[in-house]
Amino acid sequence: MKPLTPYVHRNSPIHRLNPLTKGAFFLCVVIVAFTAPFLWVVLSLLGAVVIVAAAAKVTRNLIALVLKSAFLIVVLIFIVQGLFYPGSKAALWTIGPVTVWREGLRFASFTASRLLAIIAATVLFMLTTRAEDLVSEMMAHGLSRKLGYVVLMSMQIMPQMQARAAAILDAQRSRGLETEGGLMKRFRAYVPIIGPLVVGSIISLETRSLAIEARGFSSSTRRVRVEEIHDSRGEQMARWAAAAAMASFVVWRLVSWISSLIR
Repeated sequence: MKPLTPYVHRNSPIHRLNPLTKGAFFLCVVIVAFTAPFLWVVLSLLGAVVIVAAAAKVTRNLIALVLKSAFLIVVLIFIVQGLFYPGSKAALWTIGPVTVWREGLRFASFTASRLLAIIAATVLFMLTTRAEDLVSEMMAHGLSRKLGYVVLMSMQIMPQMQARAAAILDAQRSRGLETEGGLMKRFRAYVPIIGPLVVGSIISLETRSLAIEARGFSSSTRRVRVEEIHDSRGEQMARWAAAAAMASFVVWRLVSWISSLIR
């Protein structure tokens, strides 16, 4: 059976970390990448993510998923910003009526680097963390069962829909549906799967809700965890340290931004 999330099982120290620890550092990377004022900071974060992926033995998976997710967006960022960046004054080169602006490419590099760092951190977190373990730990630390179910489903909904769409498409191909050819022909071929996909997703959600209710999901009795997830004192301290560092960083960036407005 195809897994519902991109998680890849490996025997690595990164996989053995508590999901909350990985989640805390994932949030740190996202916050710093989004607010960092210098390109070298963002590139350092991206390099750190690649190093951690190598330690987790998922480098190939990371690169493949990041390229699949971000390649087209990054190309569009460079094209749009390089050609149409507002207020550009320094032309890098001119070919006929087309001018590529230095400021636009600089801004595109910064934006693309931020995007790649955030996507890479997200993909790495999903590759090394089981969704079930993450939700179980969050519920053990006070998250309600209903909200935990919402979090789990939000992490699984896209892979589920992709698998269901592929199954529906294969079924329609076996009935003679043409899916090869030009863009319009492919578009017309994919339109018939929308109805079965939406209806199937709704039925699946209803079936799941009935199944978990039959297992006492709404019961107020105390739950006993079948599997305890290791959470060392060192990891707990590291999470608090990361939270404190991120709070300090955000305050510093906010103060810097306000100071720049006052000037």
